[in-house]
Amino acid sequence: MLQRVIFGIVLAVLLAGCQNQQYKTLCRPQYNQTTCDMSNLDTMSCSAAKATVKSCSWFVGNEVRGLMTKKDQRLGTTQNNYIHPGAEILTLGSYGIGGSQSFAYVKADTPGAYVQSVDGAQRLMTDRVSHYQMAADRYVADVVSGTIVASDREVLKAIAAIEAMRVPLTKAVDMGKPILDFYAALPAQDFAALANKVVLNTNARDPYLRAGADLAIRENKQYESNRPLIRVQDALSQFEALRTVAMVPYTDQFDVVKKQAVILAAQAAHAAKQARAQDRAHEKQSESSGGYHGGGGCSCAGGNVCYGPRGGRYCITSGGNKRYGI
Repeated sequence: MLQRVIFGIVLAVLLAGCQNQQYKTLCRPQYNQTTCDMSNLDTMSCSAAKATVKSCSWFVGNEVRGLMTKKDQRLGTTQNNYIHPGAEILTLGSYGIGGSQSFAYVKADTPGAYVQSVDGAQRLMTDRVSHYQMAADRYVADVVSGTIVASDREVLKAIAAIEAMRVPLTKAVDMGKPILDFYAALPAQDFAALANKVVLNTNARDPYLRAGADLAIRENKQYESNRPLIRVQDALSQFEALRTVAMVPYTDQFDVVKKQAVILAAQAAHAAKQARAQDRAHEKQSESSGGYHGGGGCSCAGGNVCYGPRGGRYCITSGGNKRYGI
């Protein structure tokens, strides 16, 4: 028993000695020589102090990570990063045209792979929704023009392609949940509290060490805002948003578009009919009220010229037809 106690004391002294050496190497303690304001080290005269604070922050960060590792060991945590080599790869589909086609996949073997999968899924959904919108616009234009028989085949095909994404995108959402569960189950670690503990246990009077700890805390906050848990949460939310796009009732939406197209076609036909009636009225008025130069009406044989309602010059041939471009 006594031997164990002695061994523990010796080990603690050795570890403290290593820590003390790292502190002296990285922080170069010189708190009695401080001439710079620790809150403003950007002046030329404080460049050396700024470098010391930066190296002190490395010391604090290393010590904190060591304390975190010890806590994980006590709690039996064997893995801090999610890795699932055998995870299924989900194929969503292809996007692009011809030789520029690409495939969208969802991979969830690591947090990074899952996050990167969102980009291809977004491009795929944007491509399919764009096809639907263009097909619907062409259908409306064909109906309104009335020159060809409008077909809704391409529109329905585009709708089917979007609806086919509903199940895969639901699965993509589900693939991210085990990653979130893994990180949510990890023991909480308070970096700031541990950094302050390192300062107190090392040299609470050293302003460089204190400033280095503050810097380490700020940098860790930036890392925390981009840690795997946050990025996976964001990716999962984006997959949910894409699924919402796929769940839109496009068939019902297109039924409304078709009715609007019929109304627009009727309006266009009415406007065209009115325009033709106005043209005929202007022509008759021009012929009967002297809308020409010279005598003899608009006869080409008489060398006379008439003007149409839009300013066009013409004459009447012997066969009774209008000759423009006079």
